[in-house]
Amino acid sequence: RRSRRSLCALTVCMAQDAAATKLQALHRGNSSRRLQEDNQEAGSALEAMLARVDSSAADATPRAEADAAARVQALHRGNSARRLQAEEHAAAAVVLEAGATRAAERKSENERRSSDAAASAAAAAAA
Repeated sequence: RRSRRSLCALTVCMAQDAAATKLQALHRGNSSRRLQEDNQEAGSALEAMLARVDSSAADATPRAEADAAARVQALHRGNSARRLQAEEHAAAAVVLEAGATRAAERKSENERRSSDAAASAAAAAAA
């Protein structure tokens, strides 16, 4: 009797294992198919989005290039103008410095002549 029960229990156990294996296989198959469908939907949505981006990028490219070129040109013009202004400012400073030096030299020459003239006049008056 005991062996018969254990044989029945073993048969029931094997049948349960087979049923569980079958259910697991069905679940894995359904999950895999669902995942594949989701991936296909996501892939087609991604392709559609990329197509929109590519077409808008192709349309916007000449405009973007023109804007970028205008920005580069504006930067170059600004840098050139600032460099030219700095050079002009430096040249003006040199001219002003040279003029101030000449004026100081003239003033000192005039003062020397005045003192020489005063000394000559004083010497003539004393003689």
